Amino acid sequence: MSNQPELTAMAALVAGNLGYRNVSFCGKGTFKETFRVEDARGNPVALKLVDRTKINVERTDREIDALKRCDSPRIAKVIATQTFTAPDKRIFDVVVEEFFDGGSLEEWLHNRRVTQQETMHLVVGLLFAVRDL
Repeated sequence: MSNQPELTAMAALVAGNLGYRNVSFCGKGTFKETFRVEDARGNPVALKLVDRTKINVERTDREIDALKRCDSPRIAKVIATQTFTAPDKRIFDVVVEEFFDGGSLEEWLHNRRVTQQETMHLVVGLLFAVRDL
């Protein structure tokens, strides 16, 4: 994807098609961009746009299917998925998930010195999350 205004406009288009509003950018990964949007009741959800030109589609489909089956309080629940074709013909996987506020794990680790106890708590939580997949 290219610049931030284009990303937000794309997310607003997708969100509107799905009945969500109040789009705000949350973060960018190698393959996807995440936006905070609100449902009709004002509840926040995460809207993720996955650019199919940057991914292995089969692997991503498997990961999304695994997330749909997951029932863990440590992993955001998938609410909806669909494919979206942008006006410029790019194809995106759209994943709507529970919104967990507080930033990314990367930001949390980068902005502080993590204690041994916090590290153990984090590792145990991640192990339980993987087990729940």
